[in-house]
Amino acid sequence: MSYINGINLHRLQHSGFIASRTKDGLFAHTAIIIGRDSQGIVWLIENNYHSGVQWTSLETFALGEHISITRPNLNPNLTVQRAISQLGKSYSLFAYNCQHFTSWAANGKAFSPDLMNWMFVGFIITTGLVAFNSKKL
Repeated sequence: MSYINGINLHRLQHSGFIASRTKDGLFAHTAIIIGRDSQGIVWLIENNYHSGVQWTSLETFALGEHISITRPNLNPNLTVQRAISQLGKSYSLFAYNCQHFTSWAANGKAFSPDLMNWMFVGFIITTGLVAFNSKKL
C-alpha cells in the first residue's frame, strides 16, 4: 500500500475535496483533489504562481509536508468540474491565488483568508507607523 502523510492512495475517496498544506509556515497552499489514476497516482488541480491553474500529483503538491483535507460545501463532482474548467487560467496574488481558486471551486465564492489576514496586518502596521510619526511632528 502507498501512503503520503497518512493518506492511503489506493482507497482515496476524496475527489472534489480541498487539499491544503502550510507553505513556509506562513501561507496555506491549496488544491482540489481530482482522483486517482490506474497507476495509483493521485491527481489534483492547483493554482500555482509560476504556471497558473494546472494539474499536479499529490506527491508533488505535498512536498513531504502534512496535508489537510476539507470537505467542499458544493457537491464534490461539481467541485471537480469547476476546477477542471479553470485549467490554464493565470495566477494573480491579489485577485486569483490558490485559495481564491479552491474556495470558488469548492464553495462557490472566491476568497483568500491568508491574503485578508496579511492585508489586515499591513493595515495595523501602517496605522501604527502613521500614528507614531504624527506624534513626532
